[in-house]
Amino acid sequence: MEKNIIEIDKIAKYLLEAEEDHETIEEPPELPGEAEDVDEVEQIEDIPEEDTETSDVDEVVEPEEDDKYVLEDEVEVDEVVEDESVPKQEPQKPMSMPQQAAFEESDKNGVRRKKLYVEFIKWAQQYNPTNTFSSNFGPDTFNTTYPFVHSDLRYFYRLADPSLCVLSGKLTFFSLQELRRVNKSNNQFPNILIFAATDNDLRVFNSETRGVNLAKEVNGNITLDRLLANTFDLYIQALVGQGDILNAPLNEHVYLEMENSGLHPTLSPEEREIIKKRFGDIQCSIKKDKDGYYAYTHRARSKSYPSLLKLPKSKVLFISSTA
Repeated sequence: MEKNIIEIDKIAKYLLEAEEDHETIEEPPELPGEAEDVDEVEQIEDIPEEDTETSDVDEVVEPEEDDKYVLEDEVEVDEVVEDESVPKQEPQKPMSMPQQAAFEESDKNGVRRKKLYVEFIKWAQQYNPTNTFSSNFGPDTFNTTYPFVHSDLRYFYRLADPSLCVLSGKLTFFSLQELRRVNKSNNQFPNILIFAATDNDLRVFNSETRGVNLAKEVNGNITLDRLLANTFDLYIQALVGQGDILNAPLNEHVYLEMENSGLHPTLSPEEREIIKKRFGDIQCSIKKDKDGYYAYTHRARSKSYPSLLKLPKSKVLFISSTA
C-alpha cells in the first residue's frame, strides 16, 4: 500500500515538472499489476469460440459457380439438330380468287363443270355474238351480297355470270345482280329461284329437289310444271347439246379456253361506289369488258365506253328503263 502511494507521488511530480518545462510528455511508468490485467484481457479476446452442436441443424452448402443458375425442376432437353439433307420447303403463295374457287369445287367435279360453263359461253356467243358473260370472284359475293343463291348455282355465277344472254325463243338468263329484282314478287323465294325466262314461262331452280323446272307465276305464286333436268348442270349441258361434258375426258386446254371464252373482270368496290354516286338507283347492271364499261339488262345493252365518267348517264337511264 505504501509502495503504491509512493509511485503515485512520483507520477504526479513528473507531470508537474513536464508542464513547467513544456517538454514532451513521455509515457508514464506503468502501475504495478496493470500490465498483467491487460494481458489477461487480450488473452480472453483471443480465445477461440467453442464448437456448438450442429447435429440437429442442416449444414448449409454454398452452391458452386456453375450451379447458381440451374433451376431445381430443370429438365435436360436434347438439342435439335436440323437435317440439312432435307430440302427446306418454300412458303406457299396465297391462292388467287379464281384458284380458290376452283379448289373449293375440286371435290364437286369442278374441272368438268368449268369446261361445261366454258362450252355454254361459246355456244351462247355463237348463237348471239352480243351475249356477254363476266366472272365474280369477290370473297363476299355469296357470303354477304348474294347468300340466297344455292351452292349448286354458285360456281356457274362465279365463272359464267350472264351479263347479257338471250337465246333461242327469247330465253333470257338473268345476271347475278338481277336475281333479287327478278324474284322480288316471288312468294317462294329463295326456295324457288327464277334464273331465266321467256315471254311465256319461267326457268326455276328448286332448292328442295335441286332440279330445274319449267314454271309459271301468278300473283307471286310459282306453279311448277314439268321437270327439265335433275340438276342445274345437267340443264346447262342439255342446252349446249355437246354430249356428256360432265363425264367426258379432260384436255390440258381447259384453263386456256376459260381465259379466251369472253369472261370479263368484275367491278371493284371503288368502281361500284362511283356507279352509285353517278347514276343513283338504276334498274340495269353495269359491267366492263376489254373495250370499257357498258350498261345492260336482259333486253338491251349499251356500247362500251373507256371509263365510267364517259359512260353517258342518258344511255344508262335508257337501258335501265328496259328492265
